[in-house]
Amino acid sequence: MQFYEVLAQYYDQVFPLNKHLIDFCLKANHGQKVLDLGCATGELALALAGHGLQVSALDLDQQMIQIAKNKAATRQLAVEFQAADMTSALAQYPKDSFNLVSCFGNTLVHLLSEDTIKNLFSDIYNLLSIQGQFVGQLINYDNFPDKLPQLPLIETEDLVFQRSYQQVDHLLEFQGELTIKDTAACYQNSIKIMPLHSERLQELLQEAGFDNITLYNNCQLDSFSKDNLALYFQAQKT
Repeated sequence: MQFYEVLAQYYDQVFPLNKHLIDFCLKANHGQKVLDLGCATGELALALAGHGLQVSALDLDQQMIQIAKNKAATRQLAVEFQAADMTSALAQYPKDSFNLVSCFGNTLVHLLSEDTIKNLFSDIYNLLSIQGQFVGQLINYDNFPDKLPQLPLIETEDLVFQRSYQQVDHLLEFQGELTIKDTAACYQNSIKIMPLHSERLQELLQEAGFDNITLYNNCQLDSFSKDNLALYFQAQKT
């Protein structure tokens, strides 16, 4: 099996849904329709649907989307899950379609140019209704290139997940290693990402038309610090 096939099977164990993330989205939302980008196995999308919201959700990984669809069927929740590239798939939705768009899990930095990110932000802006909110999360890269973010080891009952970064020109190479405990099978992967600094993130959101941009340390809305590992943001279409 390939790295992402294995990760999909254990994703909910490696990255369990934080209940505070649900609260973050519910507080930001002022309507019924939500779009979740980079939804992985669908836990957030399903949780929001469980609160009575109409949720659409996209992820590039077909296996994760299938897992999400299976969960939706089991839980009898109506979520529109789709395996698609968010940089091209948003054209299928009419303007002003959503009250909230979310993009968590450090998904944005897999887009390797600022132009691509800005274009995505513009598409999201167009999809939001007036007063709609765009919320998301990424690793805080403000100390790069002087200091690489140090990612903690993840160990669960079934596996160990080691993560690290290496600098490659102006980009970072994310290196992941999954070890399954009962078989000692090891799966490795590396992928380039773009370290997006907080100031540039805010500038790109502003250039796309967003107002009322706020950064946080976590989904409990603690004020953002440049030394914090994570960066959460909220931006509004006014």
